[in-house]
Amino acid sequence: MLTITTILALLTASAPIDFKPIQLDAITLPGQSSSYTFKDGVLQGGVSSIKVLPKEFYGTWSVCSEMVESSHPDFFSKKGSHLWKLERIDNIIRLSNPSTGASASITVKEVKNKTASFTREKNTRKLREYENPKITVDGDTFWGTDVIITEYYTKSGRLIETHYVKYKVKGERISGPTFDNILGK
Repeated sequence: MLTITTILALLTASAPIDFKPIQLDAITLPGQSSSYTFKDGVLQGGVSSIKVLPKEFYGTWSVCSEMVESSHPDFFSKKGSHLWKLERIDNIIRLSNPSTGASASITVKEVKNKTASFTREKNTRKLREYENPKITVDGDTFWGTDVIITEYYTKSGRLIETHYVKYKVKGERISGPTFDNILGK
């Protein structure tokens, strides 16, 4: 225990005091992830809650999309064909397109029965993009919607324009838990 005399001696010492950083033990509760770092001597950290996503959502999907509505119909594709790979690595859920190499961490907003909604955000100095798929899985197929909102900004941060598109999406499983279970029987 430090006494007042010891504290005064430390404060008036001519040599700099070398304080050792505090060591913390990482504690992660089920369904949560945590991380912390030190920046300029300040503890920085966070905890995020992981919503449980049923295993039938994971895998690689062949996805067809068709535009339902858009603020700029000539700007977006009317129809599309994509690959979606949905996987969980530790506590991070990742949506990627193996054919294009595009990949992003996503946040699961809500899961009700076999329907889940996700969010993905991309932020740069001149662009903010929000994507919100909502899909319902039934065996080796899914259906739902995908809404994308893109905001364009000037260098000073003033919003210039917003583009909106909503797609109807349908998917068929190429590989993943349900498909593997069927082959395994």
